[in-house]
Order: sequence, then structure tokens, then C-alpha cells
Amino acid sequence: MTLFALAYELPFARPVVWRGVEHDARRGWWLRREDADGDRYADACPLPGVSVETFEDVERALFGNAPLPPSLSFALSTLDDANEAEVAVETAALVEADEPLPAGYGTCKLKVGRLRLAEDLERVSRAARTGVRLRLDGNRALSLDAAERLAAAAGAALEFLEEPVAAAELAAALQRLPVALDETLAEVDEPPSGAVAWVVKPVLLGARRAQDLAVRARVTDVDLVVSSAYESAVGRRALVRLAARVAPAVVHGLGTGGAFARDVPGVLRSEGAHLIAAPRIRVATDERWLPVEREDLE
Repeated sequence: MTLFALAYELPFARPVVWRGVEHDARRGWWLRREDADGDRYADACPLPGVSVETFEDVERALFGNAPLPPSLSFALSTLDDANEAEVAVETAALVEADEPLPAGYGTCKLKVGRLRLAEDLERVSRAARTGVRLRLDGNRALSLDAAERLAAAAGAALEFLEEPVAAAELAAALQRLPVALDETLAEVDEPPSGAVAWVVKPVLLGARRAQDLAVRARVTDVDLVVSSAYESAVGRRALVRLAARVAPAVVHGLGTGGAFARDVPGVLRSEGAHLIAAPRIRVATDERWLPVEREDLE
């Protein structure tokens, strides 16, 4: 088995913001492993300003002897997926502050906290009247009072509020609101009790932590939502396959594909709110794949 790597950059259709910084493209490393039964592909793409590692850290781990960062550990773990079947999961639509709700989805994730509260309240109330299930993602930008008012505006349509408030107010929010944990999962060894869901981003957490949370979610009756961090289609395919394996009945957070102006074809397809992962893929490129000679990665 021989491992190769290729650096890539895929443009966004319009700038994407995370942690207050605009990004025009997504950079990462595609991996290709040559096996007797055909090539397998993976995507190691740390999220700038969010991941604990950088693009260059992945490069040093691939072509040197640096420790494996989380995004690379997860990518390598997905190369072992020997399931040849086509798999599908339902995903929520991702709706930014200035976007309408898309048709065909039963669940929508609305970003809140970036507009004035009055505007967010109006957006949430309007969305609730459409009959879709709502996930409100505050990215820790809300006050507890604002989170409670948004929850009231969503009413029965509300599924959960994802990381609505700063860490200092999280304990109170967990007692008073249906909260989903996301960033907290990367910051603490023991997730605080009371959450209704864990939003797991394997590219940020790494293979071992993501697997541990999947096991613990099953025994603690917490919904495990597998979520994208703007991976390429190669990476999102791996997330679809993981989600179908660990939580097939849950609506997952994999609706980031629409952000890209260009992506890898033939890897994923959509049917309504469902994402379907191809059993076998090929990343066709004229670029030269670089051999990875680190023996413990093969």
C-alpha cells in the first residue's frame, strides 16, 4: 500500500466567514492510497483560525515526523472504510443571516447573532411558520436573554440552540434551553451534562475523539450530529459514510457543499435533503501527487 498527497485549493462562490474572518477558498490535502482493490481517497483540511493545526502542520506531518494533527488523523482513518455500498443520510440546510430558506429540507440551521436581535427574531419567527424544524446556531455570540427570546420565537419548531452563549453562561443555558454542544467538545474532556445533542466535527476533533463521542452518545441518549467544517466533497463523502454508520436516523449538518464555486465531481449527489455518497471515487487532476514516505502512515 502506497500513500500519496496533493495540496488543493477550491474557491468559494462567495466569501465564507468563520471566527470573524472572510475566506475566499478552502485549502487542504487530498490523500490517495493505492490498494490492491483500487485507490482510496481522503481529505485533511484544518479550518484556519479554528483548528488547533494549520495547513503547514499537516504538511510537516505528511513529509516529516511531526505528530499527527486531528484533521490528518481523521483523514487517515477514513482510508480504512471498506464498505462498497452507496450510503445516504439526511442533512439540514445551512442558512446564513441574509439567505432565504431553501425548499425541500425538513430541518434548517439558521445562523443567528450576526444581525440585530430584532432582525433575528423576525427571521426565526418567519422560518418557524414554514413548518421546518429549526436549529439556531449562535456561535456563542448571544446573551442568555437573547437566546431565550429566539427560542420563544421558534416555538415548537425549535430542535436546539447550538452553542448559543459564551462559556460563562453555558451552565445556565443548559438548564433553561435545548442546547447542542459544538466548540465545547473540543475544549473539555468531559462534556457538561444537559445537552440534547453533540455536534461533532471530526476534522477539528480527530479520529479518536470523534469515535469516543459517538460511543458515548449512544449510551447517554444524546443525539450525535456529524457536521462539516467546509471540507471538499472528498471530505464530506467521508462524513456522510461516518454519519450513516454511527447515527443513521439523525439529521446531520453536512449542508456546506453549496458554498463552493467548484468541487470534486462524482463524489456526492443530492436528492432533496439527502446526501448520497458514492461507493468508489476518483480525484482526477493533472497535478502531481507526492509520495508520502513516512512508514507509520501507510
